[in-house]
Amino acid sequence: MRSVRCRTYRTGLLLAGLISFCLMIGGPAAWAAAPSECSWQFTTVDAGIGEYGGFTSLALDAQEHPHIAYFDYVALALLYTHWDGAQWQVETVDTGGTGAFASLALDADNQPHISYYDGANGDLKYAYKSGGVWHKEIVDETGNTGYYTSLALDGLERPQIAYLSVTSGSVLYARWDGTKWQKETIEAVGTDLDTVRTMSLAVDNQNYPHLSYYREYDANLRYAYKDAAGWHKETVDSTNDKGKNSSLALDANGYPHIAYRDSTGNHLLYARWTGTAWEKTSVDAYGDVGWYPSLVLGAQGARYVAYRDLDNGALKFAYWDGSAWQRETVDNHDNAGGFVSLAIDASGRPHIAYTRFDSQSAHYARCASPESRVYLPLIRRR
Repeated sequence: MRSVRCRTYRTGLLLAGLISFCLMIGGPAAWAAAPSECSWQFTTVDAGIGEYGGFTSLALDAQEHPHIAYFDYVALALLYTHWDGAQWQVETVDTGGTGAFASLALDADNQPHISYYDGANGDLKYAYKSGGVWHKEIVDETGNTGYYTSLALDGLERPQIAYLSVTSGSVLYARWDGTKWQKETIEAVGTDLDTVRTMSLAVDNQNYPHLSYYREYDANLRYAYKDAAGWHKETVDSTNDKGKNSSLALDANGYPHIAYRDSTGNHLLYARWTGTAWEKTSVDAYGDVGWYPSLVLGAQGARYVAYRDLDNGALKFAYWDGSAWQRETVDNHDNAGGFVSLAIDASGRPHIAYTRFDSQSAHYARCASPESRVYLPLIRRR
């Protein structure tokens, strides 16, 4: 395991099984909101996206305004919305069965970049906005590919994408080198798509990729990273069935941290590389929890995770207080907590995009101080 200093990173966390995705962006975070200090404010971003809609992916811009990419299963389209300071702006990015497994990142100009799956053609696609126009392209069209996409921008603001090929059952990686897409196979993991999966990619300050993923045939949580010598792969947790859902982030030393689900015990676990070994702790062991985890790291060792509590149909949020994980329920209405995507603002306050399955709607929640603006809800009518 090598050590690098990380300047900044953006990661996308993807949720799976034709059910999920997620992106995260880590910013400076010196303040961790205790449950009693959080005044949660809620916005309905889109109503009626369908039972299998979602794949919400959230990023905050330089003004800390939220941007969300998501899949509308009714319209079979990739949608993108952002808060411009006065209202939500909604745009259709791509249509015709595209938009599942969406993963969003913003560049230095606050322009969106999205990786996603074209379900009509079985392709991995990538879209970005420039000059007020969406540009779309096919990244990989070999077989049925593009599941569980996770997008990150490197230091040159070039996209890197991790994804699964259903045809080969392999984790793949694509990188734009400035001229063309360079594609590599990381390893074979299996093609069982009946279970919810996730894959999570981060890029270090040397523009090398790091990712967490699930290897089906031995039910292990895996971690891979690349350096000048090539790809390095290892098992993080091999006990029982671990890692179908995972979310990865890099700390200031370039060390990986991974939040992941224990499918046997139905718990949410956390692993971090100390420089010599993987240190593992339990985040939440109460009920069937840990679905769609989204992890963000902040300054001074701050750690944040948002995730779904299946037993209670709830969105939950946890943070590390320096000695233990503190947890709270954010939303327990209409079977909430699908496709969770977490971002942390400069004050260390959490922002979360997610879906409510019963009402088939996309939502946004923010932890705000009493004097903060209450965002007016937007409900798109059909």
